[in-house]
Amino acid sequence: SSLDKASNKLFVMNSYGENLRELQCNKVPEARWKHTLNAISEQRVVLIGGRNKEKYFSDVHVYNVKRNTWKLVKKLPYATYSHSTCNWYNPKDNLDRIVVSGGIDAYGSTHQMVYVIGINEANKVTIIGGKVPVINAEQAIQPSPVSLTNLEDQ
Repeated sequence: SSLDKASNKLFVMNSYGENLRELQCNKVPEARWKHTLNAISEQRVVLIGGRNKEKYFSDVHVYNVKRNTWKLVKKLPYATYSHSTCNWYNPKDNLDRIVVSGGIDAYGSTHQMVYVIGINEANKVTIIGGKVPVINAEQAIQPSPVSLTNLEDQ
């Protein structure tokens, strides 16, 4: 995709960077750019946020590799694009988690929120989040506590 034309095409290639091919799905999320994609298992990929010329997205979609299907599983409290994500899996509770931080909202303001999205095998989603304090370079070396709130209760 580019700033002129967003895309909702999904491609797959082998681990050697060969055999690039487009996957065809019936129902796909809207075309966008500046989103994130996280592989949370060998069978699922999570799409978060993004934007195109007309819209800003807060949606969380899961792509099931085995079934070749997309499913909208949640919406974040705010639209976000140009954000960062990282994920981890905890075998003790069998839950995949994705941390969403930073990004820009629909008004062009920088997000000061961190979300932790938990997704179980049935694609049930929980979200906790909290505001991250803005700091300057001198404060960056001092640890700063962050309070996260379960957003499902709000």
